[in-house]
Amino acid sequence: MVHKFILLFTFFIISLSVSAQFEEGMKEHKGIHYEIHQIGKGQPLTDSSIVQIQMKVFNAADSLLQSTYTEDFPALLNLRDSNNRKMPLVEVLIKGKIGDSLTVFTSSDSIYQGYNASMRPDFIPEGSWIRQEFQLGKNYTLEEYEEVMALMQQRQQEKQDEYMKEMMAQQQEMERKSDSISELQVKYIEDTYFVEKEITEYQKTESGLLYLVEKQGTEINEGEKVSVHYKGTVLKTGEKFDSSYDRENPIEFTIGQGQVIKGWDEGIPLIGRGGKGVLYIPSNLAYGSQGAGAAIQPNEMIVFEVEVVDELEEEQQTTSQKDPNTYYIDDNQEDYIENVYLKLNNITDYKKTESGLFYKIEKQGTPIKKGEKLRVHYEGTTLMTGEQFDSSFDREKPIEITIGENNFIDGWEEGIPLIGKGGKGTLYIPAKLAYGEKGLSEQIPPNSILIYRVEILED
Repeated sequence: MVHKFILLFTFFIISLSVSAQFEEGMKEHKGIHYEIHQIGKGQPLTDSSIVQIQMKVFNAADSLLQSTYTEDFPALLNLRDSNNRKMPLVEVLIKGKIGDSLTVFTSSDSIYQGYNASMRPDFIPEGSWIRQEFQLGKNYTLEEYEEVMALMQQRQQEKQDEYMKEMMAQQQEMERKSDSISELQVKYIEDTYFVEKEITEYQKTESGLLYLVEKQGTEINEGEKVSVHYKGTVLKTGEKFDSSYDRENPIEFTIGQGQVIKGWDEGIPLIGRGGKGVLYIPSNLAYGSQGAGAAIQPNEMIVFEVEVVDELEEEQQTTSQKDPNTYYIDDNQEDYIENVYLKLNNITDYKKTESGLFYKIEKQGTPIKKGEKLRVHYEGTTLMTGEQFDSSFDREKPIEITIGENNFIDGWEEGIPLIGKGGKGTLYIPAKLAYGEKGLSEQIPPNSILIYRVEILED
């Protein structure tokens, strides 16, 4: 990663207070006002320089707000990277020589624009200026630079590991709270809802799933494909949020693969193939604290009237020679995304490609060519659970990709150019365009449908 520019300007700028207007007589370059304070006769910076940068930030009262002098690692500016040399602030810094210091005033409006506009603090109003004091330190050799980079990456990994531990602890706490909520929900269903509805012939599993069998079907084993007609309602209000009967098209999935909510994976085999029944599902076995659109609020109890179709349509059975998982990936997920998820969440302004990729553009970017390098911010969640499995926004560091080299999932290779450079949007990716039958991890099991909220950054 020799090409990186390790100056985290955004990190410092977020902490700033507004300083005074730039001084008269300062030089100006692309909207940046600056003054160079020469100290001795240091070496000029060249395209091969890797120079240490120190920076202090002061408020209007000259109180020190931020300093790189106290950081664990030096901030290094790698001028070997041509992209760094194109940055207006860097174009100012390289006007100095080793040992020089610079006073720089930057308009806050040039920083908090586009996506960053929403990050502007109240104490940095529009039209204000930000002051930074820079010191150009020693020149680093390439070997020294790579050593610092390696140590920094190691430290970042350690911090990332610590962050993941904290996230796991928070997740465990959320699950504990979810279990507590669900215990109360099960009690409510049994002691209040069933009493009011005079439902007595129900059964309950250890997980807290309650169900009523109206017609017992035949055995269904894990890994088997099923076709299910259903009507889903919110338990407390009775409002219908989805129905396959309305579409005249049952949903198909494979038992035990995490393709549906936990209450279905457990409950459908209890009804059996060819059977009919009702599932009363507490929130921890449904959509949990995330909910699912406006119709299903967080921690909502839901009811499904289900009918497990005895046999798959003969035409489907004869035309498909695939195993159940592959058939599910190729043929059914697109229908679920379009006719269940997108409708359930009232998402209408989406588009679909021939490959089966769904996408929604919030801001159309400019065309992207094959082989072009891009920086992308993203947040990834699984469609069925809504759980986040990765986010560059959390790390405050976009990922760098090259279009057309097939280093990423097919859904990205196809979807990112559709959004365009400088654009923002959401990709709804069926498993065949993501991690397929194998999955990737415990967070992304086999046959997972993924959602990516993406932002392709400008140069």
